[in-house]
This record gives sequence, C-alpha cells and structure tokens, in this order.
Amino acid sequence: MVAHMDMDAFFASCEQKDKPSLVGRPVAVVAGPNSQAITAASYEARQLGAVVGKHYQHPDIHYIFANHHKYQSISNRIMACLTTHISPDIEIFSIDEAFIDLTQSKHIYTNELEMINHIQSCIFQETGLTCSIGLAENKALAKVASKVNKPQGYFIIPPGEGKAYLYNKPIDTICGIGAKMKLLLNQYGVYYCGDISKIPVSVLSAKFGQIGRQIWWMCQGVGATEVNTKQAPKKSMGRSKCIAWKTYSQNTINAYFSLLAFSLAQKIRSNSVKAQKYKISVYTDQERITVLLSTTTPTDQHIDIYELCKNFTDLIPWPNHIRKIGILAIDPGKSCQLDILNPQKKSHDKVIDQINQKFGNDTIGLANVIE
Repeated sequence: MVAHMDMDAFFASCEQKDKPSLVGRPVAVVAGPNSQAITAASYEARQLGAVVGKHYQHPDIHYIFANHHKYQSISNRIMACLTTHISPDIEIFSIDEAFIDLTQSKHIYTNELEMINHIQSCIFQETGLTCSIGLAENKALAKVASKVNKPQGYFIIPPGEGKAYLYNKPIDTICGIGAKMKLLLNQYGVYYCGDISKIPVSVLSAKFGQIGRQIWWMCQGVGATEVNTKQAPKKSMGRSKCIAWKTYSQNTINAYFSLLAFSLAQKIRSNSVKAQKYKISVYTDQERITVLLSTTTPTDQHIDIYELCKNFTDLIPWPNHIRKIGILAIDPGKSCQLDILNPQKKSHDKVIDQINQKFGNDTIGLANVIE
C-alpha cells in the first residue's frame, strides 16, 4: 500500500499562509521582476486563467516573487513530520511531493480513510497547509490518484483495478510522458492509456531507454512498489536571476552575485553539504559566458562563493549588456573538513541560520545595495 502526498499549490499556499490578507485571493508566484513566468498559482488564480510555466498577466491576480529558501524550509518540516508521525519509509519525490510506504503500518488504522485523514491532519497541524493524497498498490498509480480530487482531497485505486481505471485516461495522465514521447505515442495511435498495446514496448525502449519501458507498463497499471528511502545525492545546486536587459557596471553585477551567493549558501547548508567547484555564468546579448572555479576546500559559506564570483567578473570586459546571471554548485557532498583558517566567518552564517529558523526565514538577509 503506497500513498502519494502532493501539497496543494505549494508555493502560492506558503505565501497565503504568511499573508492572511491573501487567503482566498488569486495569487501567482513568479521568479522575479524580470522573469514573469508563473512558477506556482493558487486555485483562485487558476480560475482566472493562470497556468504554471507560462507568462500571464491579470489585473485581479496578486503577483509575488518566489522565496525558495522559505519553501525549502517548510518542505523540510513536512517531510520530517511524515517520517516522525506517519512512517519512516518515505521517498521525497520533489519539494512538495512524497511517496509513503504504508504496508507495515496499515494495521494501525481502521480503514484507508482514517489513514488518509491522519496524513492530512499531521501536515496541517505542522504547517497550516493542505495536501491531497493518492492511495494505490504502486507509486505510479498513487501519483495519478493524488491529482484526482485536488485540493485537500483524496482518491483510492483499489488493488487490481489500476489497468481498468487508466484505460480511458489521456496518455499524459502518466507521470514522465513529455512532449516528445507524447508525439511518438500519438503517431502510433496512442492517445489513451488503453491504447498502449498499439505500440511495441521495444519501440519505446529503443527511443527512450528504460524510462520508455517503464512508461509502457505504467499505462497498464504496473509500476514500482518499493519506496526509496535513501535519497540520491544532488549532482548540483544552483541559483540564477533574470535581470533587466541593459548595460551594467562590474560593481552592480557583483552586487547581484552577492545576493545569489548568499541564497545559494543557505540552500547548501540546509542540505547539510558543502561544495568545492562552482560554475558561474553571465548571459550577454550574444552568448553565455561560463567559468568553473574552485575554493581551497569545500565550503557552504556565502563569502567564499562570492569571492569566486568577483574573480569571474574580473575576467569580463565592462560595462557589459547582461540579462541573466547564475551560480551552480557542482557535486555537493558531506564534508568533515573544518574551516580552521576563518572560524569566525563560519559562525556568522550559522547564527544567521539559527535566527531565521527560530523567527522566520527572512528575519536576517543580505542588504540589497543595488540601485
């Protein structure tokens, strides 16, 4: 028995929770003033036509700039709540989704509805946010089920009924079917999950590898049942920012990099890792200029990352026409090395994290000196 927990309009709901005046109002979260693509939309905003991933302006929608540090902090609390109060067997699928293996704990509950209510109430008591739950015999079906009755709903696909349930559902109901795979499936006359037999599994496997083979079976209600409780280490962590497309001085771009380095360092520390290699980029009119730089030892401190950024901007002619900048930490991992050269620098960031954790994610931040 596998449950899929999916938070409801997660980023937008976090903002509504922080600002009670926005509860019940249409809210859209965007990356920033120079990137208006919607990253999350409340259900009220969706009723007005807002679509995640697209640019959309509406006079009645309240637009908010994304705060990923806040969202990650709340996500950490949600996952810890699930592990502590529901089951230790959870697989974090994304910042607002998780699979929960309930096979060993289902005997605690009278029925499935009691189990679902327990999950939803635990998360609400911890965060004040709602989620939707899908319950099925494998992860693929559970993920499909969690989308059926959003928000704050649930859906159960009984054992053995997955294939019948999916038969008349559009093919992209299945997680993992992107535009290219959907186009190929349509070319073979596959528009619904029940049509999957029209295309040989070998065709999908040859074109998309193991993923293609898995999709072929998932359309028939067959999927993985094992919940992976050991999370694979992230290959990279990054922060980027779209800025107004104009000519900048080196000092102004350094100021932007300082803010990015501060945010990225927070993200690295929140994952209890450090990184030594950093890819730093600026996007000009004609090209993306990128360099890979390394610190002396693995670090999670914003000042170390910022020093690399300043070294990078020294290599570029100024003034320059810039539209986007970015920093990517490569292969972050756990490190036992101590920063014996500058212990005071380390304690500053640690104290900032402790204060923000206690009083709110944005209690202390980096001063914005950009004009």
